[in-house]
Amino acid sequence: MSVRLFILAAICLAICGGAYWAKERGMPADSALPEMKAQDLPTTLGEWKGEDVTLDPDVFRRLGAETTVDRNYSDGHGGVASVHVAVFQNPRRIIGLPHPPEVCYPAAGWSLGEPKYVSPDSGGATENEAEFLPIQRREEKSYVLCWYQMDGSTFYRKGRQKSLALALRGRPAWPPLVKVMLQTTAASPDDAEKTLKSIAGEVYKWSRGFH
Repeated sequence: MSVRLFILAAICLAICGGAYWAKERGMPADSALPEMKAQDLPTTLGEWKGEDVTLDPDVFRRLGAETTVDRNYSDGHGGVASVHVAVFQNPRRIIGLPHPPEVCYPAAGWSLGEPKYVSPDSGGATENEAEFLPIQRREEKSYVLCWYQMDGSTFYRKGRQKSLALALRGRPAWPPLVKVMLQTTAASPDDAEKTLKSIAGEVYKWSRGFH
């Protein structure tokens, strides 16, 4: 797995800023500081073993996240995947999805295939959603699986994000917004989806601890 491919995905700088959801009546006026950090992601996830990738400090600053971690994992059977986790402390300041693949990859010269929506957890819970996205640059093909989490639920489409946000009315503080993005190369889309869902299930077991 090329570290360069992973870093291109992680350095997207298109932060989606804008209005406050807190302007909606009854929405939280504060944000909770999570005890967990992205760097707490285990280097061993089931049969997957990971090694850190160093992110440039200036890139980290411009991402706008509270904490991030970038790792390359392998499963010992030929499966490889890069993992990027970013934790945003103050979701009320964010409109849309921070640094989505649809913005990051075209900016780096990649073309996008047709997205597919799948569950990132091994149980296949229908209320959880991630985007599986083929990408290509010249002869180079890769695949991305990305999702966002808030208050224990994963989502990708903005409508689901808004409904989860509005369900927080009456709460004293916003929970953190967590972004998870995985990337791999494979001989076919089916192989790529199988690889990414394998490690996604392990990452999701851990990331639920943010809530």
